[in-house]
Amino acid sequence: MDKRALQGVLVLIVDDDADMRELLRAVLERRGAAVVEATSGAEARVWLRDWSPSIVLCDVAMPNEDGLAFIRRLRAEPGPNQDCKAIALSAAEESVLQPKALEAGFHAFVSKGASLDVLSGLVRIIERARDLPWQASGFSSSRPPPAGLSRLEAAAGSAEMS
Repeated sequence: MDKRALQGVLVLIVDDDADMRELLRAVLERRGAAVVEATSGAEARVWLRDWSPSIVLCDVAMPNEDGLAFIRRLRAEPGPNQDCKAIALSAAEESVLQPKALEAGFHAFVSKGASLDVLSGLVRIIERARDLPWQASGFSSSRPPPAGLSRLEAAAGSAEMS
């Protein structure tokens, strides 16, 4: 993947796992993204008071407030980040969590076991598709993309998804 593929993309990573945050930061920054980390939903909300990310990557399974509760609260609170793009991350069984994540307000679900190039490509596609009609379409890392994703890929340029 192009080392500048995510140039200009501002990413907020919300995950209680320091190793996962470090890994995601390294991969995204290597591709040109600016990254901010939060260890919880509460810490993420502090960042979101003064900062508008292009996209939020959020772990689903976190203590105190899980990622589903975090995104529901974000969607319910009026403000500049109410409609920000968001991808759910989880090591848990995708077939169970993916529908719940989309229903809660995430735009996509990616298994933590997926290729990091898949995640980077998805971040790029979703971020670059800001002018296209985008609704939670059920995109996940282990099944084919929904019809219409080719329009998103066209908007993203030549994103590599493998």
